[in-house]
Amino acid sequence: MGGVINIITTTPKKREASAWIGYGGDDSKRYGAAMGDRFADRLSVSWGVEGEETGGYPTSLVTRPISKGNGDIYGGYPTQSTSGAPMWVVGDTGDNTARRLNLNLKAVYDYSRTGSLGVELQSGRHEYGYDPPHTYLSDRNGRGPVFSGKTDAWGSGYAGVSPSNYIAYTGNSEKTFNLYAVTYKEDSGLFNFTGRLGYEHKNFCYTSSSGARDQDYWNAPGTKSDADYDSWFSDLQANAPIGEKHLVTLGFYSRGDEYDGGGYDFAFYRDEDSRVRKTDITRGKARSYALYVQEEWRPIESVTLYGGVRADFWNAYDGMSGPVSELERFNESSDSSVSPKASAVWNPLKDTYLRTSIGEAFRPPTLYELYRTWSWSAGTYHSNPDLGPETLWNYEAGLDQYLLDRRLRLSVTAYHTDAYDLISTYWVGRDNYKDNLSRARINGIELEADVTPVKWLRFWGNYAYNQTEAIKNRRNPAADGKRLAGYPVMVMNLGAEVTYRWVKANIAGQYLGRTYASELNDDVQDVYGGNSRCWLWDTKLTMTPVKHIEFSFSVENMFNQGYFEYYKGPGRIYWTQLKYVW
Repeated sequence: MGGVINIITTTPKKREASAWIGYGGDDSKRYGAAMGDRFADRLSVSWGVEGEETGGYPTSLVTRPISKGNGDIYGGYPTQSTSGAPMWVVGDTGDNTARRLNLNLKAVYDYSRTGSLGVELQSGRHEYGYDPPHTYLSDRNGRGPVFSGKTDAWGSGYAGVSPSNYIAYTGNSEKTFNLYAVTYKEDSGLFNFTGRLGYEHKNFCYTSSSGARDQDYWNAPGTKSDADYDSWFSDLQANAPIGEKHLVTLGFYSRGDEYDGGGYDFAFYRDEDSRVRKTDITRGKARSYALYVQEEWRPIESVTLYGGVRADFWNAYDGMSGPVSELERFNESSDSSVSPKASAVWNPLKDTYLRTSIGEAFRPPTLYELYRTWSWSAGTYHSNPDLGPETLWNYEAGLDQYLLDRRLRLSVTAYHTDAYDLISTYWVGRDNYKDNLSRARINGIELEADVTPVKWLRFWGNYAYNQTEAIKNRRNPAADGKRLAGYPVMVMNLGAEVTYRWVKANIAGQYLGRTYASELNDDVQDVYGGNSRCWLWDTKLTMTPVKHIEFSFSVENMFNQGYFEYYKGPGRIYWTQLKYVW
């Protein structure tokens, strides 16, 4: 809701190419290649392929509650749930394997000195799954593996376990993405125009296990959720200078989305060919349009003022969801918003910049949030066709100061955000619901420093502090005044880089502060399902001993810090990579 990052890939001016291959811990591989060229001084073509795959590590622990009584099998260790209840770790769900592949192609034809026409194709695929689970249990004679029974909890009771516990919430997943776009540009001198039209298709599917307690990785039935997203979009923008002090931007954006999803029962949850029947259907469509205008005005050389307004129109329709034989159809919903913004940059001294801004943002609910209701072994996730948009007002002020002949940059930014009708999720027993529940406030400050004391040495660091607060939670007033779940209280980054001839070395660390998982801020940290406060450090050495050849060696999580971001974080990972650049 806070903004947009616009990534524009470069257009090659001459022939260029690169290729790389890398290998790292957990049997991980990275590879890729890219090439571009310009023909007849009119046509630029570039393409690339990039892939990664890993044997993975156990990201998910198998934890069981402790009951009164005695156990007759042994192993595992104690932990807690995020609510503080005693739990026992009996194993893990196996190595979480993954692979991804991305392809891209771009061609730009300069049909005149002022205009161009470009086409862009992108395709991506991401898959993940789980290898067989691991049990930490054995019988009283030390023989294993054991996947069922009552494990002794070091004299404090026992934890009951069955084979199905080791495959809960696991399965296979596949995501695909395809994008086709055409971009037209023209700069007449009086104005410049950019128009982009495109279509994208996404497919998300995943399976999960279900069945009796004694069914396991090798024979359990399951369910599958499969969804197709289709979107058409247009983005038209014109910039026109008026005199020497004004620049006016006009724009129009439109998007049409369609969701078609469903659920299936499978005889075997890891076999795509074992489909038994279709159980439920979800469909829906949405349209959104936006008109915007902005003026950039420089009344004096040291001051630049920006003012603009954006009008959004949104509606969702043809929504339906439910079991195949009991489909429920939903009424059309719509909303609109007029979002103003204003900002200013003042450059009172050569290397001093003061900036401030105020603006409103608007986000309508997604088709998934509105219509998708589905069930699995953990419970039922309910949609809400009556959801409304989220809105916010954001206020910022900051200072950028350069010193030491611009070898030192210092920045500070303070911000305040008021958010309204935030879409929240919550559980009632085994049912998960969505609603516009909360009004919230976020106050924060960001500090940043970047210094290059000598040509071959650089240091950098930044610090962000978030003071979040739920002002009003309509469902749970006890959450009023609490911090928002999912927002770290503090984030800090530090780094240094040394460059000497054909050798470059750097080290970088990130500190993750307290992040609450519960709206009441009463969750236990540093346990599976929760979050950890910790420093994570990475380092990398890059060498270019000969022209065109680059070799690198890196270590991620170099101090082998154990931590959780819901899932268990990876330990220390080593990487080597060889790259050819031409």
